[in-house]
Amino acid sequence: MKITTILIYATFLIYANLSFAQEENHSKKYSQYLYGAMKNLIIHDTKKQVSDITALLSDSPDNATLLNKREVVIINFWATWCPPCLEEMPSLNKLVNTINSEDFSVIIIASGRQSKKKIATFLKDNKLSNLQNYRDPKGEAASELGIIGLPTSIIIDQQSNEIGRLIGGANWNSPPAIKLIRSILDQKKTN
Repeated sequence: MKITTILIYATFLIYANLSFAQEENHSKKYSQYLYGAMKNLIIHDTKKQVSDITALLSDSPDNATLLNKREVVIINFWATWCPPCLEEMPSLNKLVNTINSEDFSVIIIASGRQSKKKIATFLKDNKLSNLQNYRDPKGEAASELGIIGLPTSIIIDQQSNEIGRLIGGANWNSPPAIKLIRSILDQKKTN
């Protein structure tokens, strides 16, 4: 009985090691972009699948599913009372124009109980029309994604894998951020 158990565990360990050995190491692949505005970006070593996430549409009581499996997406959790959140919003908006791809989007999710009017006014006053706007008043999406502080931005690839996350504000329209997003978009072409 002991030999059988040992053989089962050995087979499992060998199989698991072979499976993990073939996983793409994202941290090595994308580490060249971790400078300047992206120096605090945490790139995961292996793929981290993200399930469908729902949040409230910004001006509606209806929930919507956020991920489109053919797009690279940045999901940004923010709040109207958070100065670093407000500071980075224009760069996220500009990034959408810079990348200029139907395969890329930025989703912003207002965390916690915030006034719809205040959110709408901030977005309108700052001409932030390129950002898909949602709310998470009960913190369900934030909890599901393990958000521990604001702002937090999560980069998700075309297969709904979380590539990495950045806790804190950043200039998302900076050269390293632009190169990183374009590199992830190019993965679709090579796969």
